[in-house]
Amino acid sequence: MQRHFAQLNNGTGLWAIALKDSREIVGTIILIQLRDEKENLTQDYEIGWHLKKSAWGKGYATEAAKAILDYGFNTLKLPVIYAIARSENVRSLRVIQRLGMIPIGRTNRYYKMELEMFKLEAPKEQTHE
Repeated sequence: MQRHFAQLNNGTGLWAIALKDSREIVGTIILIQLRDEKENLTQDYEIGWHLKKSAWGKGYATEAAKAILDYGFNTLKLPVIYAIARSENVRSLRVIQRLGMIPIGRTNRYYKMELEMFKLEAPKEQTHE
């Protein structure tokens, strides 16, 4: 199933964030190719999340994002994954920080607005001597 999904949309898309116990859906997480100001696909991949307010502050976005980053780096073999957020979206900025993403400045290249941009490079493969 995962191999088949990886062939669709370059393996990217939108997934539900569901609670382990109740299976209640509390949000979504994405890993998608970013589009430029002319709506053309770029070579940049973005991770993002949206959670309902009652799910904020419980670690769900961070947990889901770690799983999607792992998928992006280890299954899709992406060299770098970006996150973009509005500067006033403090909660998302905190998640981005917890993920270890590096700030690279503001951009207006995506979504036709100025956003804070962050990146995370794929972990270097460990070499065994």
